[in-house]
Amino acid sequence: MERLNFLFGVHCHQPVGNFGFVFEKAYKRAYLPFFQCLKEFPDIKIVAHFSGPLLDWIEENQPSFLDFLKEMVERGQVEIIGGGYYEPILPILSEKDQSAQLKLMKKKCQEFFGKKPEGCWIAERVWEPSLPFILSKNGYRAVFLDDFHFLSSGLEDREVFDYFQSYHLDSKVYLFPIKEKYRYLIPFAPVEEVMENFQRDREIYKDSIITMVDDGEKFGIWPGTYKWVWEEKWLKKFFEALSKADFIKTITLEEALSLKKPRGVLHIPTQSYFEMGEWTLPAQKILKYKEFYNEIRERKELKPFLKGGYWRNFFEKYEESFWIYQRMVYVSSYLKDKINLNLLKAQCNCGWWHGIFGGLYLPFLRRAIFSNLIKAEKNKKEGFYKEKEFFVLRDKKFQIFAIEGYGGVLKEIDVLDKSLNITDLLRRRIEAYHFEEKKEDREHASIHDLSFSIEPSFKPDIVNDPNPHLPLIMHFLDEIPLNLNEIQNYERIKIWEGRGEILKRKLGIEIKTKQNGLEITKKIKIDGENLNFQIKVEGNLTKYWAVELPFSFPEGFYKTEKLDFIPFSSPNLFEKPETMFLRDRVTDLKLEIGFKNLEKVCIFPLNTIAKCEEGFEKILQGIIILPIFFEKEACINLKLEV
Repeated sequence: MERLNFLFGVHCHQPVGNFGFVFEKAYKRAYLPFFQCLKEFPDIKIVAHFSGPLLDWIEENQPSFLDFLKEMVERGQVEIIGGGYYEPILPILSEKDQSAQLKLMKKKCQEFFGKKPEGCWIAERVWEPSLPFILSKNGYRAVFLDDFHFLSSGLEDREVFDYFQSYHLDSKVYLFPIKEKYRYLIPFAPVEEVMENFQRDREIYKDSIITMVDDGEKFGIWPGTYKWVWEEKWLKKFFEALSKADFIKTITLEEALSLKKPRGVLHIPTQSYFEMGEWTLPAQKILKYKEFYNEIRERKELKPFLKGGYWRNFFEKYEESFWIYQRMVYVSSYLKDKINLNLLKAQCNCGWWHGIFGGLYLPFLRRAIFSNLIKAEKNKKEGFYKEKEFFVLRDKKFQIFAIEGYGGVLKEIDVLDKSLNITDLLRRRIEAYHFEEKKEDREHASIHDLSFSIEPSFKPDIVNDPNPHLPLIMHFLDEIPLNLNEIQNYERIKIWEGRGEILKRKLGIEIKTKQNGLEITKKIKIDGENLNFQIKVEGNLTKYWAVELPFSFPEGFYKTEKLDFIPFSSPNLFEKPETMFLRDRVTDLKLEIGFKNLEKVCIFPLNTIAKCEEGFEKILQGIIILPIFFEKEACINLKLEV
């Protein structure tokens, strides 16, 4: 009797920087019950991938679970697959960092499970044709990619089964296609429907291999899945059906490789999964893309020709993402051939981009990235560094990154002993999903098919900020703004069209720019616990002018001499305060801001509206402090309280 071979698996991951209670919830509601249920069916075999951040958490908080998994590995029921340890997007890393990530996973899997993995999970299935070289070099024989990758290579759907071989230079790797159909059926369709699809595929593919490896969080963490998978026993029913069916057999990767030879050589183009191609596009392009896809979606044979964008486009869509990338490359280059665990942690992909999960919009994920980058360069000497695209000034307490764009501004201010980037904000954007209309969701729908309504109170923050919120961006105002949106509407000197000239000084840097008949000089100096900005405007000054001071504390509060601490989420306007104080409860950071020649200071919370797993969420990114001046010279001093 011809029998379908089912290569089934789960990919379990939580990002660096996620909260401990989230790890705990995912463990208790998805990972633990999944493998406990699997143990009841010893004839069911799977492959499993656990990312490094999750393995680290399990080792510290639930070490007995590692022993439990090891028993299942030893009896051949579970095969562990590896990958980049901290779930990086491999193609964007240097060869040194790629190997470090891949080798660390091999080492840890040997330590935890007694066996090094031969299969590799590619984060977000971001594939580039050169990857076989680095994978093979580090001992990986096989990878899992979406069937969309294979269809985009010219194959017909009926040809996408078993596995293929690809190579680069003298290195080869085997490619297993994940069937999209089963990604959407498991665990969202009734078990009977899933088994009927297996029956039909058995007739089509006969004695072949069908693969489905997808997120472990689908089994209890995604919206509505806990009730369906556990309370209504979907997974148990599924395993029971697989056990009883004589036309299908579950296999491991090792068994798949020994069962058949590859179907042939196939070269996959630069690609990720289908949904990612949508998310990387600009908002307006996404709307057109979806409109066109809806027109042709019934003609499935056309789908492979609808490519969308590519993962690296996130660096163009979000300049904050590109800055993370620049900072990572800078630190990696600084470390040269050294392997640094903090650098590898900073390469965790989740805070670098945004799709259906919060990702880049979540301050705590970005904070973890920057914190690890700052820790990775802790031994760097004090001084002034000139790079291709930016300038660095580093002292004992502060590190600043300056760029010539926007008339000469700062990209980042680091407080070194806290390993904290205190100016990491994301500007507001109109995303394509802001135009979505709530539709009636079918029961047990995949998270990709859910829709949500936007609260009316969120709508004032659904705007495109024309410029990023960076320290020392200047505004020339006709009148005092009452909210953050008004800042964007007043006439400003168009400094973003020119470049400032950044000069090294003895104890700091100087930025000069000329435009609209004015000459502006910004002097930046670090002196112990003080970071000092002196700004001079020369020319016919007829308007108020202001500079932005963005701050992104985890749980921040501010006050003046006459006002008790109030949270960052509250706006305010103060008349000529000489001093402001900022506090953070999480990091215990204390900052004093002194002003000279100040007229007023505005405080505006910066909120973004992003789509997350549970719907639309208002996320406080931080505050914009807007000191306003009329005099031609002003001084702002940031002082750390120790």
